[in-house]
Amino acid sequence: MLVAVSKLDVARERIAYLKLWLGALVVAEISLLGWLASNLTTASPWRVLACVVAAFVMGVQIMRLHNNIDSLTEELRDS
Repeated sequence: MLVAVSKLDVARERIAYLKLWLGALVVAEISLLGWLASNLTTASPWRVLACVVAAFVMGVQIMRLHNNIDSLTEELRDS
């Protein structure tokens, strides 16, 4: 049985899926920054550096996902 799916429904599902990953990245970023704050003085410099680099990369990915969700939302608004 074939079910007709509108472009609007597909776009909504894509936005919901991206929001799921955005939430997961935000939780991971908060956890990583919490670890960094609590272990800054006791962790090895290499671990601190790796944590800072990972936090930066996650921050960039969070911004990219947010911008992607925002542009998809704008496309829905325009149509």
